[in-house]
Amino acid sequence: MHHDMTDVEPAHPLRVVLDAHARTLATATARYSWRTPVEGPVHTSAYGHTDLTTGAATMTTVTTTSPSPPPPAGDGVLVLDGLIALPGQSTPEEMTAHALLVPKAGTLSMILLDGPPTQDEQGRWTSSRADATRLTMEVDPLLGSVAATFHWLAAVTSAEPDDAPGRYRVDLDLSQLVDDAHPQRREMVRLTLDRLQPGLSSGSASRTVSGIVEVDPASGFVTSFSVTTDGPDEGPQIDPVLLELRDHGVAAQVEVPPARE
Repeated sequence: MHHDMTDVEPAHPLRVVLDAHARTLATATARYSWRTPVEGPVHTSAYGHTDLTTGAATMTTVTTTSPSPPPPAGDGVLVLDGLIALPGQSTPEEMTAHALLVPKAGTLSMILLDGPPTQDEQGRWTSSRADATRLTMEVDPLLGSVAATFHWLAAVTSAEPDDAPGRYRVDLDLSQLVDDAHPQRREMVRLTLDRLQPGLSSGSASRTVSGIVEVDPASGFVTSFSVTTDGPDEGPQIDPVLLELRDHGVAAQVEVPPARE
């Protein structure tokens, strides 16, 4: 029997966005670019390869603003752009840094490199420098990495079509990330979110989180996701960020450089 497909309703925007998130996550890896703010002159940008399922990444960052101060001894620090001023470093007007982000045992290590990471014949990303400075961050590897913005898509609660095909305006409730996390990750997810802004993990933050998602109609993959916040100006703020993904499924196996003899 022939079925008339003209009466088939298009998928609900929220289902489209959630399905795109799941489809993109299934590819595991991608090349990425990341910037803040979303519009206007770029303050900080980053690009490289990322494993969307672990938070591992190669990263080259460029900043035109002062990097963050060094973290207090014994205290965790959340790093989204990879820029930390180490003791004794000067702060030029523009700075480029290279790093590997390596997740291990619930934490994320940032290994600062002399130059861009290189890829071997097996697709593993490493660097010739083995004595690089390493910063271990007590954050959830997925939410403290450059792929963090992508993982926020799991917390989308509403979606509406925007002004172009495959483009959607979304609202997020980041407390869902805590509820959905594996019990062993739940406390670290909560702490990581509340370091960004108090109350994010419980849904009681003073600011609301929203964004724009772009989905490739042909592949169903997420190609970009921007995040902004609205609310009172006082207190910690989430920087508006734009994450763009391409070459979904490209090799991005990040490994720690071997120790030098």
